[in-house]
Amino acid sequence: MPDLVAIIGGKRSPVIEHELKLIHQLEVPYLIPWAAAEHLTANGENPNFVFRISLNDQDASTFLVDAGLKQGKRLALVFEKTMWGQGNSKRMLAHLSQRGLEPVGSYQFDLNQQSFNQIIQELLSLGAESLVMVGNPNDSRRFLNQLFKVLPNIKVASHWGILGSSISQEDMTLFTDKSVIFPQTIFLSPPNTEKGRQISINYHKHFRSKPEALLQVSSGFAHAYDLVYMLTSAIRQTGSLNRKAVRSALENLPTYEGLVKKYQKPFTIKTP
Repeated sequence: MPDLVAIIGGKRSPVIEHELKLIHQLEVPYLIPWAAAEHLTANGENPNFVFRISLNDQDASTFLVDAGLKQGKRLALVFEKTMWGQGNSKRMLAHLSQRGLEPVGSYQFDLNQQSFNQIIQELLSLGAESLVMVGNPNDSRRFLNQLFKVLPNIKVASHWGILGSSISQEDMTLFTDKSVIFPQTIFLSPPNTEKGRQISINYHKHFRSKPEALLQVSSGFAHAYDLVYMLTSAIRQTGSLNRKAVRSALENLPTYEGLVKKYQKPFTIKTP
């Protein structure tokens, strides 16, 4: 694809980690609207072709630990057995250690694991009051449904991976009735800004959905929306589709009033 100027994607940090070498071999700007692992952008490459508008796990991990501790001092960690889950766990343990604390237990689970009984029984025996969970949608929701049957009053601070697919009314009940909290960069259901309101109207009109319907995965949608306009600005600035020129222009963008926020020089130049 000789006219390919950039790639926008994706959600799963472990996938992008394996793409980093090829991204820089091809010298194609790669714009991330979702995946949060810290080293995807702080990757040591110079020039760096990876750009992100999303939560950074360096911030997410400390936020989740602090949120979990506010919900209950006997805190446990539960995370998926991937580099994304393990990276978050490592940072969380370090953050707890800096505060002179440690979790009552730390557990990892496999992707597509069906039964979490062993983990849940250990949480019960340890008297866990709260937990921090790092996992993607299907595994996380399966775990929570099993967890609350045994520990109905435990509090959960979840990474936003749990929101990475369509949300049913049953899911919403799970979130609202069981004290599950999670970080978000923007809310579009309902919108919390005038620009968000107008875009939400256009979204439902375009996809022929009911205005009161949830706008699925608001953060990923909003980040991708802003990235498209930033890429457009970079292309206009260079006057060409040259990948190297567009990459440089992304590091020198003018102020942009985005859907998520007002961006002033959104991408910081990183060197190894």
